[in-house]
Amino acid sequence: MRIITGRTRWAPVGVVGLAHRYPCLLFFAAASLLPAGCGGPVPVGEVIVYTSVDQFYSEPIFREFESATGIEVRPVYDVEAVKTTGLVQRILSEASHPQADVFWNNEFAQSIYLAEKGVLSPLGEVEASGIREAFRDSAGIWIPLGCRYRVFLIRKGLEDPPKDVEDLPTVLSRLRVGMAQPAFGTTATWAASLRAQWGPERSSAYLSRLVEGGIRVVAGNSLVRDMVVSGALDLGLTDSDDACMALRRGAPVEVLPARQGGAGPMPIPGSLALIRGAPHRKQALQLIRYLLRPEVEQQLIEIGAFQASVRVDGPRSSCIPEEPGPFPLSLSAIADELAGSHLEISRIFLR
Repeated sequence: MRIITGRTRWAPVGVVGLAHRYPCLLFFAAASLLPAGCGGPVPVGEVIVYTSVDQFYSEPIFREFESATGIEVRPVYDVEAVKTTGLVQRILSEASHPQADVFWNNEFAQSIYLAEKGVLSPLGEVEASGIREAFRDSAGIWIPLGCRYRVFLIRKGLEDPPKDVEDLPTVLSRLRVGMAQPAFGTTATWAASLRAQWGPERSSAYLSRLVEGGIRVVAGNSLVRDMVVSGALDLGLTDSDDACMALRRGAPVEVLPARQGGAGPMPIPGSLALIRGAPHRKQALQLIRYLLRPEVEQQLIEIGAFQASVRVDGPRSSCIPEEPGPFPLSLSAIADELAGSHLEISRIFLR
């Protein structure tokens, strides 16, 4: 199968205008260009963060934390084509000599995987109140922060769009449909959720029908978005942050929840974790507590990194005007199917 590569980086609406809502960001952006010794807080340590949260969302938050604490944040970002997976392998390879302190993941499945591998440290000393029970890690290894959803991004005015992912194979004969490569990122997590919900035989048959029907498989969710916006696709299965960015920029598109088997769309809560043996543990805990503040989560929702809070009665983006509805699976049940799903994906999509 031919994989379409390429990515267009869009600065999200709200980041450019953050100086109006958060004027301190403009100051710190300018201050970062000054040579050392021109004033500002003296660094009181550092914290190294591996993160799959896009840089244009996370960097302003890091700068605010540095201003508030004097602790320097040294982030390491992922690459879109292998979203999160590369960082996970790096953490595992460094288990005997940890280099990073915090893993800020924009999804949950890989955090569960790392917890099972024993490379994350419990966060019992970090309090996070008001978290929805469905998003809590019962072992207290990681804590959720912000939530996205799987959605359909469609051309505005598209007639009779699918309402459920079950309908996708039936529309391939009349619509140009695309999705990201399901070997990586949240599309891999979505494929695992199908296996958890439907069982291996039915999920395998479904994915095979998508391939046989001619679904376009591209390198990442942002490219799915760009192809719908450009008119190269009629419909794309993607994540709500990418879809809502297009909507906020005024593209002629609509966002619909990608319901699954009659239930709500798959939720994608982000997650925060402390790496076992973190070389800067004290500073890492300070950063984690800072990121878990409700006002930080709200800021992340306002600038488009997430579309809903993980807290009960928390804020939600106007891009997701209604509560998407409950999802029938636990997060751990989805993560448990990642390995089996990966073998299935390799057989169907990578042959």
